[in-house]
Amino acid sequence: MPRRFKRNQLSHVKEALNQQKAEEAEAAAAEQAETGEEQPTPTSKEDVKKAFKDSAQPEESGQSVKKQMRKVRKNLRRQSVGQKRTVSWSHEVGDLVQIPERASRISEEDYGIIVQMTDPKKSNETQVHDSQSLVLSPAGRNWYRTKNLRKV
Repeated sequence: MPRRFKRNQLSHVKEALNQQKAEEAEAAAAEQAETGEEQPTPTSKEDVKKAFKDSAQPEESGQSVKKQMRKVRKNLRRQSVGQKRTVSWSHEVGDLVQIPERASRISEEDYGIIVQMTDPKKSNETQVHDSQSLVLSPAGRNWYRTKNLRKV
């Protein structure tokens, strides 16, 4: 991505280059007058960089620090800080489970066998809150939240 310079910075750089060229031309003319030879002296890349840094204003350097901090934060968010925790249930398909009163469709505790389980693998939070089990019980085949069921 090309770097964009502000107009006032470019004008400062141009002025510095013009001054440098004028000084070099005067020095070359003085040397030519003494020796009578021509010696071209081109402007170096380091001189241009130095002139640009000298022309930078303090508030402009603060913006680059802000951009650097944004990049660092973005990279830190991408990295995993520690080991990811996984959620696993103590019961599987075919296990006998107890359905508590609060989760049961009837007003008493019930027992059933897990026929099918959903397994959302998006994240641990969704796995805890969205995981459901299809339970075959005397009340029928019903879906219950997996976190409400207890293995017998």
